[in-house]
Amino acid sequence: MPEKLSSLSASVAARLVARKETLAVAESSAGGLISAALLSIPGASAYFMGGAVIYTQAARRAFLAVPDEAMQGIRSSSEPYALLKARTAREKLGTTWGLSETGAAGPTGNRYGDKSGHACIAVAGPVERVITVETGDADREANMWAFTRAALKLFEECLAAGAAGYWGWREPAWAQGGTRLAQSEYRAIDRAAIAQANKENSIFRIGKKTKMHVAIVDRTGRLLALDSMADAWEGSIDIAIAKARTAALFSSNENALSSR
Repeated sequence: MPEKLSSLSASVAARLVARKETLAVAESSAGGLISAALLSIPGASAYFMGGAVIYTQAARRAFLAVPDEAMQGIRSSSEPYALLKARTAREKLGTTWGLSETGAAGPTGNRYGDKSGHACIAVAGPVERVITVETGDADREANMWAFTRAALKLFEECLAAGAAGYWGWREPAWAQGGTRLAQSEYRAIDRAAIAQANKENSIFRIGKKTKMHVAIVDRTGRLLALDSMADAWEGSIDIAIAKARTAALFSSNENALSSR
């Protein structure tokens, strides 16, 4: 028998209430269980601003107002789509956080080749993260519960990271089959990037705490890891990735590029 809905969301709810933060949800294969878990806590109106089950293209157009043109190069049940849903839900409802899920509950896979039990889950907000879940299960209801647990677990991790002011490195699913780096290597690059940013802040007398995104790519421009510090401007994520890819593809560092 599944656990009580409130047991899945009690910790998340307490954090949101204590910090006076709000949330919007856009789920799919979880079928509303994520929202139900969040709403099972008394006083949920303090943090839950709304949610929708975006199960079809018509629902995506109507509830998220995401037109077909915006989906060029993006498919359902993918990390980019999960992130788009989380960001859009957050923007539409003006919340601190956006949480989304998109996947294939089963008993069969979807038309994109994803197997039953596949889901992509994303969080948008002060900390941004997206993951892929593979349960390997054909049980539809069991997968719906698994997706809900994974979504709330990821969200709680992001809440904790936001409170700490920092979110560590993650490896995107699409990077796991190629070049890999050890956590110590990620950290070394991280420290070097932040040290350089702080040095430049000092030189230009900006006098503000560094808030940044750092992207690591391999020499082909393939994204290996993305580090987002709390309160860093979301719009600069794409800029960080683009700069890293430019440096890699030109086999040069940023300083050399800026002098050309």
